Amino acid sequence: MRHWKGGSGTKNEVGSKIMKKYFVLGLVLILMAVMNPGNHEFNGFILRHVKEQQKVRKGDFKDGVLSFFGPVLIGQISERNSYFFFSVYTLRLPNNPPRTFLGVLHFFIPV
Repeated sequence: MRHWKGGSGTKNEVGSKIMKKYFVLGLVLILMAVMNPGNHEFNGFILRHVKEQQKVRKGDFKDGVLSFFGPVLIGQISERNSYFFFSVYTLRLPNNPPRTFLGVLHFFIPV
């Protein structure tokens, strides 16, 4: 078998390595698209954060009120821009600068 100049392997081995890299990249992109978090996940993320900050115990009256009204209120003060593989959320609280979050693979990262 002839060896390809400029590398330590045949053309087929080099081509196979490149195909594997494209395959893995394709799988990662598909995973990112499928796991692009929606508004429901963002609302849950913000609601959990608010409950932690307010030290709300599960089952309390305050927990029930926040769980019932929280998603609607969060939906009114937040905006989602989806870019297929990830989303950018902007949370606009009164009397505070807007907060931006990157949503990717069901995780939210403050930006």
